[in-house]
Amino acid sequence: MAQALERIALHQTRLRTPGLALDPSGVAIGAKGLVLLPTLERLVAFLAIYTRDRSLSDLVGHSGTERLEIAVVKSKLGTREIVVILPAPSTTLLDVVADVARLSGGMTFTGGGRYYVQYRDRSAPFGYDVVELLRAEDGVDFALHHASFTQAYARERNVDLANLVTRLEPRRDPSVTALSAKPLWLAVESGVASALIGYFARGAVDADVGVLELPPSSSFDDAPRKISLFRVHELPARMVRLVSATPGIRAFAPAGTGVAVEVGHRHAIHLTGLPIFPEAGLVLLPAARDGETREPIVTARLPEMAPVLSLVDVKLASGDVPRARPLDQGDHLAMPLQLAPSVSGTRQVSAAVIPLERAPLLRRLAYALPPSALEASSIARVETREGHGLLILRVPSGAFGIPLGSLFSERTPGLYVQAGHDLVPACPPSHLASALGASASRCVFVWREAGDVASSVQAISIDVSAFVPLASALVSPESWGALMPVEIVELARTELEEKLGGVEMGDLGLAPLRGAL
Repeated sequence: MAQALERIALHQTRLRTPGLALDPSGVAIGAKGLVLLPTLERLVAFLAIYTRDRSLSDLVGHSGTERLEIAVVKSKLGTREIVVILPAPSTTLLDVVADVARLSGGMTFTGGGRYYVQYRDRSAPFGYDVVELLRAEDGVDFALHHASFTQAYARERNVDLANLVTRLEPRRDPSVTALSAKPLWLAVESGVASALIGYFARGAVDADVGVLELPPSSSFDDAPRKISLFRVHELPARMVRLVSATPGIRAFAPAGTGVAVEVGHRHAIHLTGLPIFPEAGLVLLPAARDGETREPIVTARLPEMAPVLSLVDVKLASGDVPRARPLDQGDHLAMPLQLAPSVSGTRQVSAAVIPLERAPLLRRLAYALPPSALEASSIARVETREGHGLLILRVPSGAFGIPLGSLFSERTPGLYVQAGHDLVPACPPSHLASALGASASRCVFVWREAGDVASSVQAISIDVSAFVPLASALVSPESWGALMPVEIVELARTELEEKLGGVEMGDLGLAPLRGAL
């Protein structure tokens, strides 16, 4: 028996439908919305249209179906229909649901409990209210009031959304290829898995593999069915036919979080908008093939996966494996140090070795030195074995302003190398200092006579206590009286093993490339 509905007017405050209330804009809305659909096909169309541009995350809870309910209902006339019960937090969301339901051939209601009334439309922009409620008898779960009918329904069974999506057969879509899938999932039978692992390993394919245990195919099998699950991060183009046309191999492309559809097909529902699959697991939806049973592969947790290279067979060579041993005194690996022209950038010059006969020029240059240079500089006088007197001047702020003798740069505390040169082999400076005995308390100077790359490398070692402040030496009443010759240690002179090569540019001539071809 049909009961009439009345349109809600602006500023109306009294409503007869239980659970119905007015929002701030005056529209009647309940705690829930209800969509009545005639068939299962219309339900699939409703979900496909809704998830095309939006997600069901606002309607589906974390556990999958705690907020969105789908049920098959039966009327007193024996007809069966489908209802979708969803939360209605605002008219904005319910307006979208009403538009999608209208497009998919359904009707939209709002309310709560067991009483629902038709949702607003163009004829009633503020919604509808009942004139008289339908009497709810025992066994009635939904009492729907529409402008054209009033009907009571009993819930027959619930519909699990994840199970519904899994059972739907994918549609053919050639645009979904194995090359576009990232990552590409492969379900491989056990008889083919070992050969595919070796092929991927030889082809340097970045892929991981794990083993899935599935329920037995029949009651006669006493052991679980095992298949290999491959995750290919990027498939080479030459292997597309291998994964798509080889019996025992099924390729799947990701279609959403935790779900993949067989390559060459697309699901009827946009699965990216259905957060109903566990993120830690995987659901593989195959397409139907001739002579094969379509069985979706569902795993709540991905198996432990390893790179295919770790599963390739290994081979051991015959014979004993040589063992390493530490160097002993009989092993001569050390090589003499050489001084080679430097190819690196300019380093800070902080010392100079000046012949003693240039001392008068140094005194005259001292008048031009700034006070900071005089205060920080120190000097020492040494006598070589050949009887040559040398002045060793250290200027931490830079010795570029003293163009006398040979200039040196400090590579590490205590180790001074002639400017424009490097010690080779190019070991770390700390290792070179340790080998030559240089430290913060002892200075070592390494140089070569100017203009002769074949001459011997000279090195002297001086204790830091032998240096006196340059300011004290300059104002001494006697000629360099404060600088007494100090004892030095001349390190062994190491002859170069080979002369360092050089590059010379010759005359190119009129036809430099003649005879090159």
